[in-house]
Amino acid sequence: MMTTLSCKETDTHNALSCQKRLIHCLLFWVTLLSISQIVTLALLFTWAYPVTPPRSCKENGHVSGFFGAKSKAEGNQKKLSWINKPNMLRCMSLKEGAVTIPQSGLYYLYTQVSVLRNESPDNTIEQKQLVKVMRDMGEEKAVLLRRDFTVKAGWRVPTSGYIGGQFLLDEGDKIFVTLEAEAKVKEDDQETFFGIYMLEAVG
Repeated sequence: MMTTLSCKETDTHNALSCQKRLIHCLLFWVTLLSISQIVTLALLFTWAYPVTPPRSCKENGHVSGFFGAKSKAEGNQKKLSWINKPNMLRCMSLKEGAVTIPQSGLYYLYTQVSVLRNESPDNTIEQKQLVKVMRDMGEEKAVLLRRDFTVKAGWRVPTSGYIGGQFLLDEGDKIFVTLEAEAKVKEDDQETFFGIYMLEAVG
């Protein structure tokens, strides 16, 4: 009787040991497969999105400027000059109201100019305004964008004109904004601003 029980206990012990070894083996293979999948995904991600060293500022695909306005009258037109806000003017230079394009490419230009009504004896007259975004190519200048808007009679709040568009620009081009000389600009960076950013480099 004791011999029979001993044999049964031995068989049970062997079966449990076998099950434990099987479980350990399965856990090992599951862990190994999981690690293999992680490594494979990491390699695929690295291949699809290779890590490249930082490019120089001039080669960077995104450049922008954003400035508050200070206006100066020059003849019949008012060339707006801009305050360079910290960390907003990237890879560009700003001089005498013009932003110099650092790299040839496709750019998006935009500006909003807000104008207050000039005080006049006759407040029933509407005041016409014309905003232009100009391109200075050295030997010649060209109008890239223009927008007409009207300051209504008796209107006491700023009237705004917004324009924007895409243009191929060359390295060294100077971009600036003009307005009618008699216009009274609302000098607030939430009301009057100018921005440029690159969509695609060329060359």
